[in-house]
Amino acid sequence: MLSDLVVLVLPATNDGTVVRWYRDLLSARNGNAIATASRSGVTVAFAPRYVADAAYEAYQVLAADRDADVSYLATHTRAGGFLGAELVPVAETAPVEEKPAFRITIADRFGGAPR
Repeated sequence: MLSDLVVLVLPATNDGTVVRWYRDLLSARNGNAIATASRSGVTVAFAPRYVADAAYEAYQVLAADRDADVSYLATHTRAGGFLGAELVPVAETAPVEEKPAFRITIADRFGGAPR
């Protein structure tokens, strides 16, 4: 189980949205994704089965609608910008009333609460 799993949902020029899974915060900062999903397909590299399954599900959603909202998958976001910005847990940036529901979604999705 990857308890430090980082998932980023990012805009992409050609694909609309790209979802990337990382083993931990350091891997995310270095851009070493273990899985990537967009409307164009899925790439998996040494990822556990549940991450590969989540990537395939994200691909199916994005393939059906390039503008689909898959932000519920994100565990982190880039604070104050895009490239080079600090990664911040989504639960810290979400409105207070959304935090409990979001934490349940992440726990159900990836087997643990976000850090």
